[in-house]
Amino acid sequence: MDLWLLLLLQLAALVYALLGGIFLAFSDFLLRSINQAPAGVAVMQAINRDVFRSLFLALFFVMIPASLVLGLFGLLAVSGGAALCLLIAGLVYVIGVFAVTGFGNVPLNKALAALPDGSEEAQAYWQATYRRRWAAWNHLRTAACFLSAGLVSLAVVLLGTP
Repeated sequence: MDLWLLLLLQLAALVYALLGGIFLAFSDFLLRSINQAPAGVAVMQAINRDVFRSLFLALFFVMIPASLVLGLFGLLAVSGGAALCLLIAGLVYVIGVFAVTGFGNVPLNKALAALPDGSEEAQAYWQATYRRRWAAWNHLRTAACFLSAGLVSLAVVLLGTP
């Protein structure tokens, strides 16, 4: 395997794992901690505003075309199990992270953002709907990132094996 290809595949696996780690932090303890804070709803509203100026969001969006390229590369330039791993890794990210974010987490974020900071209405929405649904969607994104990372890592192993 060419060195440049190995490095690019390892970089893709690393970024998938890094994004998965960020999602995992929210699933594991951040959302629970935010919920316990007196101004938890306002904290989440601030996070949802600040994410637009973050390295996280840049990596999140860069991995969409990168995932499509990985999938195409798997289809067109690789054979066997490695091809299948790369194709599935790309699809899992695009569907399990990007689509889930767009159709699951973002609408919840927009609904929360539309409510006045610190209002009883925002607190009621947070408790009754937002927290549980957002967490469920986030669990899917976490798993999808780690699955994509694992599949790309497996493809690297398979490509290095005759």
